[in-house]
Amino acid sequence: MSESQIRERLDGFAIFLEDNPTYRADIMAYGGLRSCRGEALKRARLASEYLTNEKGIAAARIAISDGGYREEWAVELWKGVDGAKRPFSMLTIDRNKVKIIKNCPITRNEHQSYD
Repeated sequence: MSESQIRERLDGFAIFLEDNPTYRADIMAYGGLRSCRGEALKRARLASEYLTNEKGIAAARIAISDGGYREEWAVELWKGVDGAKRPFSMLTIDRNKVKIIKNCPITRNEHQSYD
């Protein structure tokens, strides 16, 4: 997924949150079969920071979590009202099958997959 596609999805999510102030955001991220150490949480933080810093969504309305691993990295955007149960992880790969390739920083411009 390109950076512009990611931004477009986050923008649409922000519009929903702006229009529905009683909802909160849950961002669940997954590392891929080949991942950097801490990749899932870094991606979740980037999405959260974008919503907060660029779109003005209050940080208190956003929760992030590491969902585990899938064949390819993914970030899920969930919405819910206060008091509702948080989404549960839908990992598809056992941690023992994941190859951690390095400790690499993930920045706003590094959303692409690692090959």
